Amino acid sequence: MWSDRRVSSRRLLASILVGAGLAISLPQLVRAIDDLGHQRRYETLADRVSGARGDPGADGGGDRDELPGNAVAWLSLSGTPIDYPVAREPADDPGYFLTHDLWGEESGIGCPYMEFDRSTEDAGILVFGHHCSGTTLMFSPIAHAGEERAFAGLCDERLRWKTRGSRGKLLVPLCALTVDGEGNGKVVGCSPPKDTGELQAWLIRLARDAGARRADWEELIGRTRCAVSLVTCSSDVPGQRERTIFVCCWTGETES
Repeated sequence: MWSDRRVSSRRLLASILVGAGLAISLPQLVRAIDDLGHQRRYETLADRVSGARGDPGADGGGDRDELPGNAVAWLSLSGTPIDYPVAREPADDPGYFLTHDLWGEESGIGCPYMEFDRSTEDAGILVFGHHCSGTTLMFSPIAHAGEERAFAGLCDERLRWKTRGSRGKLLVPLCALTVDGEGNGKVVGCSPPKDTGELQAWLIRLARDAGARRADWEELIGRTRCAVSLVTCSSDVPGQRERTIFVCCWTGETES
């Protein structure tokens, strides 16, 4: 399930050039090369931390202390190159990880992050990440998941969510929807509950509004213990308000 789907630097650079119709300026090329450098650093971290690909502290594998302190989790989506650490945004700078990587260096691709006032133990979790149009960087592979055809290609995958000192949870994609966004990549009116008692009602509302959802969505929600949702820009044009929310549910399945 967790086969390595990472894109080589050469292939990714080629996709950027093709996506730009080869009409790419020197500053754009410099930025693309810089983005690839940050991506390679994340890939190196994933390989170094654990033989289980991105495991921040599995028993008997990897060194949890190799993760910088501001990494609160690791996530990966099977069938895609999504395989990244998750940071928590600073309370005094909510958009920090849109423009900086996990190590605090300026970065065009940033780092996936949670809101400063949320915990990895919450019943509902939102993780924000960039859509880098024309590439598979960050959360680009799920940017169009609100469309039925795109979601159909992802609904049988698993989202792996790993926090420090715990076994990785394997979550099932429930639905994907396009919603209104606001500054710093956030979404309007979709804040998930922290308590499990309110989780199912929140998931039902999202699933009913979703542009794409799995056929057994009601049954899945009935078994859900917690949910992790990936949020990214929907449009291929930078600066638009629409956001895609890719909602995944955990029913108790963990990695062996």
